[in-house]
Amino acid sequence: MMASIVLCQSSSRPGNVFESNPQLAQELRFQGITQIAVVGVQSDCCVRSSILGAIASGFDARDIMLLQGTHSTFDDAEEGRSYSQIKKDVEDELGALGVELMRWQDFVR
Repeated sequence: MMASIVLCQSSSRPGNVFESNPQLAQELRFQGITQIAVVGVQSDCCVRSSILGAIASGFDARDIMLLQGTHSTFDDAEEGRSYSQIKKDVEDELGALGVELMRWQDFVR
């Protein structure tokens, strides 16, 4: 079983790396990669979208790890939510789908 890290980054078109790179899922499978660890910039944009994209591309949510401490976001003044609450909400949502939440320190051991 091999794991790969998928880096999500903000750009002029933040979002799902599996959508912006249509061959990504196929290439990961071709290389024998069955687990994905996700890191990124903005929890509620590219990180969330890419994990949902991995699931939509056929990866089992239980084989996807969101590395805690490797993603963040900004306060949302309009909704009155802090960045830490937004990160927690995203982690809770993805965890409920079966995505493993893992501290980055545990991943690199």
